[in-house]
Amino acid sequence: MNNIFIIAPLIALLIVFFIYSTRLKTFLNYRRAHPHERELLKELAMQSFGSYESLHLPIYVEVMKTNLADEANWDQILTQSIPFVCENNNTIIGMACLFSSKNPTDIFPAHTSYIRLLAVNQNYTGKGVAKKLVAECIKEARETGEKTVMLHTAEFMTAAQHIYENLGFIRVKELPERYGKKYWLYELAL
Repeated sequence: MNNIFIIAPLIALLIVFFIYSTRLKTFLNYRRAHPHERELLKELAMQSFGSYESLHLPIYVEVMKTNLADEANWDQILTQSIPFVCENNNTIIGMACLFSSKNPTDIFPAHTSYIRLLAVNQNYTGKGVAKKLVAECIKEARETGEKTVMLHTAEFMTAAQHIYENLGFIRVKELPERYGKKYWLYELAL
């Protein structure tokens, strides 16, 4: 008799967990972002990168915030990249931007496409959203004839490094410090 009082709640808990995890996976939708979603993308980027504030000196936090709020930066991002989003119940919870090899920078050479602004709402980290967004960028790069995809990441973004390496990216070099932190350049041959 006492076993039923222990087993029944456990079974109910397992059922609730199964329904929740199935529902979450079912309602995640990956697609290209729309121009009218600019403010939502900015908010997500600020929220996501803001979660690393405590790891930076205040002066660098202000520089990052200024860069993420800069309208000219967003004009460039949204006109030169293919932004992908993940949404759950029509709410954007993740984003990543794929830039073609036609948009070189001081970090990314002309022969390669690259991913920037991978951001995931803190409530959805660890659920595969970032990995799927990067995979969407890789798929698009392949379909458009790119030969390589690059990205950069910081020393404190160990979860991101793990995702990139699991997807086949190779750390190719250390970059000059950014915001007072070590950064590395990763590359994936397509």
